[in-house]
Order: sequence, then C-alpha cells, then structure tokens
Amino acid sequence: MHQNRTTGGASAAAAGATLTFAAGVSQIDLYAQFNDDAYKVAFSANGGTFADSSVFKTNPGVFTIEQDATGGEVAVLKQTASYGQKLRELLGGVSHNDLKLNKDVASKPVR
Repeated sequence: MHQNRTTGGASAAAAGATLTFAAGVSQIDLYAQFNDDAYKVAFSANGGTFADSSVFKTNPGVFTIEQDATGGEVAVLKQTASYGQKLRELLGGVSHNDLKLNKDVASKPVR
C-alpha cells in the first residue's frame, strides 16, 4: 500500500520538465499521453491530369485535387489515415475497385 501518494490529475508535464515532490508526498504517478500519427494518402497522375470522369474528380467529398511540383495533379484523401488502418475505411463509400488507373482516367501531355 502506498501512502502519501498523489493521484492522476489533468496537469501535463512538458518533455524535460523537472517534477518536484510536495511536502509529505513520497510518490508521483505519471501517465503517458500520445497522439496517433496521421498519414496523408494521395494518388498521383504522374505529372498529368485526371479526367473529369475519374473517381477522384467525381467524388469531391472524398478527394481534393492538388498540384505537384511539376504541375501534375494529385488526388488526396480528405480523411487522414492512422497506422494499420485499411484503405476501404477511408474511402467514404467509394469502392476501392474504382481506384484503378488507366488511360481513360488520367492523361499526360506530350512535352
């Protein structure tokens, strides 16, 4: 049995902080707090553009279209992913089978 013990509270301790014991306290309980990393999921047209009929442009509630460094389009899922999460869970009802890219979905200008 621990005597003169503090209980978990709402105060967070910053990394590298010095913790001190109050008079008469012999133990401090610390609890780890962390946030899951969030990952961006994107599909690139590889320097080209997606067709207006592509799954990426016909589902603006699920994807945003951004430009890469070369001016090509990148379809980014609006929902971020956490480690181990399945792609199907992120697609907001869009079938993962519709993500197949072919010449009808994306094109790249000849330079």
